[in-house]
Amino acid sequence: MTSFGRRPKTQPQDLIKSAQFGIITIGIGATSNTAIIAPVDTTQALLNHLQSRGTLSFASQRCVRLELTNPTTITGTRHSSLFTIHAAYCIIEFDAAIKSNQRGLVFLDAVLSNTANITAVDITKALLVHLGQSCSQGGHHRCCSTLELTNQTTVTAERGDALGEVVASFQVLEFK
Repeated sequence: MTSFGRRPKTQPQDLIKSAQFGIITIGIGATSNTAIIAPVDTTQALLNHLQSRGTLSFASQRCVRLELTNPTTITGTRHSSLFTIHAAYCIIEFDAAIKSNQRGLVFLDAVLSNTANITAVDITKALLVHLGQSCSQGGHHRCCSTLELTNQTTVTAERGDALGEVVASFQVLEFK
């Protein structure tokens, strides 16, 4: 028997406790800034980086990584401090839907690929979220990184050129 036309037991609105949107502005001369948000349960919160914008053309100058620093603070960090940049975010707090929530950084210092270790997750119930990156120099091929949940305990970051340093921020959520 199918459940076509029947309402599922759990609706998306039943899973989400709160959603907050905003923009972190990092001014000229600064390499980081914060946004103050309404308190969230960090074990149940998903941070989304909704891209960044600035006026200069080099990717290294527009790259920003985000981190949920504590229940009321999101921090944006970059390498360059030559101009003002704006990084948009959305943070969603779930209502007890997350089994584990891990955040971290992968450092690509003059290498094409590197990894970060996490506590084991069931990859069939896990979501990897790329929270942006900061980079020390160059164009997209040097600064843009990809992330992959390689196995139950490893997040792998890769990029197209090994020149300079890239720091990629990530979050792994394992749902119940």
